[in-house]
Amino acid sequence: MVTTPMMTNGIDLDLPNAGTTVLTGTDHAMQVSVDSAGRYYLGTVELPADEVVTRAVAMRGENPNLTIVINGDRHADYGAVMNVMGKLKTAGFQKIGLRTKLEN
Repeated sequence: MVTTPMMTNGIDLDLPNAGTTVLTGTDHAMQVSVDSAGRYYLGTVELPADEVVTRAVAMRGENPNLTIVINGDRHADYGAVMNVMGKLKTAGFQKIGLRTKLEN
């Protein structure tokens, strides 16, 4: 199905700046990305939002404590980011975070 490298690698995005601390412990989190055009990715593979959720649910069967990190490009539509987050929440995921860059 989906391999560990796909879970931890993502596409190149221009993340928004926020905060001055780094979130740790997410090296093995599943990476979901939303690019500036509103396209969804699981790792580096472009998929519709519903397919991202379907694959995440399948992966949760192998890892019930699966953490998901959403990487939203700073120019992505807020609704696109919230769309996939809402679908993941509805599917029962509790450990969902949003990735940002450190402020300089």
